[in-house]
Parts: sequence; structure tokens; C-alpha cells
Amino acid sequence: MTYAADPMTEKEASPTIKERLTKDSITGVLMNIVGEHYYIKDEDGIDRKIHVDKSTKLDKVLPGDLVKAYVTDR
Repeated sequence: MTYAADPMTEKEASPTIKERLTKDSITGVLMNIVGEHYYIKDEDGIDRKIHVDKSTKLDKVLPGDLVKAYVTDR
């Protein structure tokens, strides 16, 4: 029996120390995923929309998961 390679394995999030120190972050509950946008309700109850593309490092997440996103202005 063989298993297909998990396409998420090579994209798992592991921010560098520099990324952790210099980037803004959003922590909250992932509410929805629509195309390349993730909607997160942050700790203050504010809904945030972040853009995710092929260059984004991420773990497998589903709506309802607690997430921490390191973000840039782009």
C-alpha cells in the first residue's frame, strides 16, 4: 500500500525568529476560508481578513481553530 504525499507538509508554518520579532501578528479563531482569504476573529472580537497565497507558510487549519498569523502590509 502506498500513500500520496501530503502537499501541506512542505508548507508547514515555522516562522523564523526574525519573522516572529519583526512582523505583526493576529491571534484568534479562524472563522472562514474563502478562496485566498482567511477570516479571523481576533482576541478583541474584531473580524480580520488576511490574504494567503502560494508563498504563504501555513499549517492545516479549519474554521474553528485557534490560529496565530504573522502578517505584513502586503
